[in-house]
Amino acid sequence: MTQFKEVQRGLEGVLDLLDAELSHSERAEVEHFIEVAEYGIALETLCDILREKGKSISSQTLEKIAHVGTLMNMGPEVWGAIPTR
Repeated sequence: MTQFKEVQRGLEGVLDLLDAELSHSERAEVEHFIEVAEYGIALETLCDILREKGKSISSQTLEKIAHVGTLMNMGPEVWGAIPTR
């Protein structure tokens, strides 16, 4: 599997884990960036939504977000300060 496919599947998996936390429009916004292969923007948008809306996620989900971010050579400042349960 190529790294791009791994990142895409990772982002899609995170969205599935966050299905109950995200509204339809929030999910659609992130999915749009995934569909056009703007994975970095997708992750940043997802993390911004979670932070700005104060959505609490599991620590396991945060670990998956961090893993995907690391695959893209992004730093913890992208997913930092997301509330966990």
